[in-house]
Amino acid sequence: MVYEKVDMVNISERPREADDRAVPGFWKGDLIIRKGNKSQIATSVDRSTRFVMLVRIPYDRNAERVAYLLAKKMENLPEFS
Repeated sequence: MVYEKVDMVNISERPREADDRAVPGFWKGDLIIRKGNKSQIATSVDRSTRFVMLVRIPYDRNAERVAYLLAKKMENLPEFS
C-alpha cells in the first residue's frame, strides 16, 4: 500500500477562523478504540456543518495509515451549498 502525505495541524495551531465555526472546512478528528484494542474507528467532524464521517481502521492504526484512510474517505464528500 502506498501512503500519501497528509498535513495535519495540532489543535493548538489551528487558524482563528476555526474557533467560531462560521467557515466550513475545518475538521476535528478522533480515534475510538474498542476495549482490548480489538477494533478502531476514526471520526472526522466538520466544525461548521457538523457533518460526520466514520472510517473503519481494520488493523495497524499508525498515524500514516489513519491519515491515509481519512483522506481517501474525504475524496467522496458531498457538496454543500
